[in-house]
Amino acid sequence: MLSLLDLKNYIFRNLANRISDTEIYKKSYSKFFITKSNKNCDLLKACDAFESQYKEKSANGLLVNDLRVHKQNGIHITVKKMDQTTYETINLATNSYNDLDLEIQPRNQLVEYVQNESLSSCLSRKIAGQLPIHSALEKEICDFLGYDSAILATCGYIAQQAVMFGLFHEGDVIFSDEHNHSSLIDGMRLTKAKVVVYPHLDYNALEKLIQQYRSQYNCAGIVSDGVFSAHGTMADLDVIEKLKVEYNLISIIDDTHGFATIGNQKRGVLDYFKSKPDVLTSSLAKGLAGFGGVIVGQKSIIRAIDCFGRQNINTSHLSPLVAAQSYFNLKFLRENLAQMATELNSKLIHFNCELDKLGIRQYKNHDKFIHPIFSFYAETEIEGFNAYQKLLENGFTGALFPPPVSPKPTIRLSLHRKIDTESLSRLAVLIKECNLKPLSQNYWEKIQHIQPDNKSVGQNISELDASILATM
Repeated sequence: MLSLLDLKNYIFRNLANRISDTEIYKKSYSKFFITKSNKNCDLLKACDAFESQYKEKSANGLLVNDLRVHKQNGIHITVKKMDQTTYETINLATNSYNDLDLEIQPRNQLVEYVQNESLSSCLSRKIAGQLPIHSALEKEICDFLGYDSAILATCGYIAQQAVMFGLFHEGDVIFSDEHNHSSLIDGMRLTKAKVVVYPHLDYNALEKLIQQYRSQYNCAGIVSDGVFSAHGTMADLDVIEKLKVEYNLISIIDDTHGFATIGNQKRGVLDYFKSKPDVLTSSLAKGLAGFGGVIVGQKSIIRAIDCFGRQNINTSHLSPLVAAQSYFNLKFLRENLAQMATELNSKLIHFNCELDKLGIRQYKNHDKFIHPIFSFYAETEIEGFNAYQKLLENGFTGALFPPPVSPKPTIRLSLHRKIDTESLSRLAVLIKECNLKPLSQNYWEKIQHIQPDNKSVGQNISELDASILATM
């Protein structure tokens, strides 16, 4: 007689074996899980089955997410695939939106720091204490974002996990956007709290779920990305604030892809809304081109996370070297805010206008919201792979998100400040030729609520839009 586990394994194996050969990643990954779904399975055999598939597909050039960067010259890189083919490309897989890693002034400051200061933390901050550079960076970030208190983390992923684990426990409930980053999702799983997922940016659905579940649990929180890393969409902080106050929750926003990147003051989602979340987290490795993570909020919340978020406690503190890199980069960004915002925004608007001429506009209203993330999806995995390959062959490296990472094969292009407009025009034509579709178009209605960023620093987006359109 079959046990329930036997039956589940049987059903899974049958479904997995039906995956089309054109679904390259799904087919390869399924070998691992098919082998595992047997009673008394040897895990090593499952790993060997996947390794065999991996070698076969890599040798044929079909797995494209293991590029090796052999040379870098500014935004240009030489990459090699697993099948040893080499391409000279513009790097649009990086999230260094402001190209701060290419600026001479903060690099020279970092060289001076290396020659004179400590380069390693070696122990947890709770044991060994933190160095002056850590305190300086925390203070600079608090001043930049307008928060009372901050704590650094070894990376953005750890920052998100430490917040979830430090604040929520069994008996609590967390309301989570369906497209939240895996760092938030993994952190929520560790808490043992009830997790209720609401449809992406659907705050009416969120309120109904809050009404259904809130009274049954102790503490509660709304957790969301600020800017969603695969979509380029944005959460509505004002609506989240309203729900938080009305139903007695706490709000937590991970703005890794907004921080130091969007808005005329480059404060991310904070530039677009009147409200601020109770806790805001970010990686320092995107718009700031450094490394590490940060958590900001009022002192009492940060104290609780600092003492209970063991993911960030039981590890060596953020390297003072990379803390210094982030510190000098942030100082440089703030000193050159108007110029850098203008330069980046002009490239984004130019690219969107080029896409618009081809009928594949990514962002609807430039004067409201535009982001360096431009994501395009293909209907099938093989179409997504072919598009990625064509972009490589024509000099562009993007980031491919195959299923099951995303529902449909998605190519994300992260634009940055130093890319030239001629290359962007050529890229738009390639995207059209690849029959790729803009991902954010599916969410236009849900992001029309975003307020224009009127906190102008230098030339604002509307003026840039008008000036660019006048030249076309």
